[in-house]
Amino acid sequence: MSKFIRISSVEAKYVIRNKGFLFGLFLAFVYLIGIMSFWGDAKSFLDGVTFKVAYPFFSDITYYIVITIAATSLSKEFAFKTSRVVFTSGLSRYQVLLVKMSSLLMVSVFIAILHQTVVNIMALLAGDQRDTVSILTNLGTSILVYSLFALFVGSVSFFLTSLLFSRLWTLIIVIFAFIMERQIRAIIMLVGGEKYTDFLNQTPMAIATESFLYNSLSLSKSLILLISSAILLLLTTYILNKREIR
Repeated sequence: MSKFIRISSVEAKYVIRNKGFLFGLFLAFVYLIGIMSFWGDAKSFLDGVTFKVAYPFFSDITYYIVITIAATSLSKEFAFKTSRVVFTSGLSRYQVLLVKMSSLLMVSVFIAILHQTVVNIMALLAGDQRDTVSILTNLGTSILVYSLFALFVGSVSFFLTSLLFSRLWTLIIVIFAFIMERQIRAIIMLVGGEKYTDFLNQTPMAIATESFLYNSLSLSKSLILLISSAILLLLTTYILNKREIR
């Protein structure tokens, strides 16, 4: 267990120290500051800004950061030609998936805490006074939402990687799917009417996207994401055990 945690931690630290990751977080901060500077009819910096107003704008960027990390977590090993080394390192293929997923969850929790910290500081500066219970409750919700989102996107990404053995195509498909998900859902609802609304809003991808952007997740939706992720991870393990790693 200690070896498992140590490897996962090393993987997570590698991601957090990556220049691309740091630039993404910087971009999220600049984007949030820029939007909040011109929010509504504000006459001064942060005028009229609250926690609920500011939170989704940071999510607009971190959404793609988590997706990118998830899509490249396993697939990068095939791009860097280190896949054979990774899968013959003494860990079973299922354990390799768990290490990758654990490191992804660690990074997601880090982003969730940073997200809450930045937005709470901004809300405080804007005069939006929040009690300790609200702050801790929102922090717990964010950690849960980020974790389940990363778990689901990571499971989808690992499954695609097991089929394609390609970082580029895994990244393209995952990003395209999560970018276009809301647009496709809206078009189907528009054409098909109300009869498709409930079903489409309850798909794992729709739940993952909406919960992440609005920091809200019910128990039933959490279970849907957990079960969907577990099924995908089991399928991925089965496929990897049957295929020759190259």
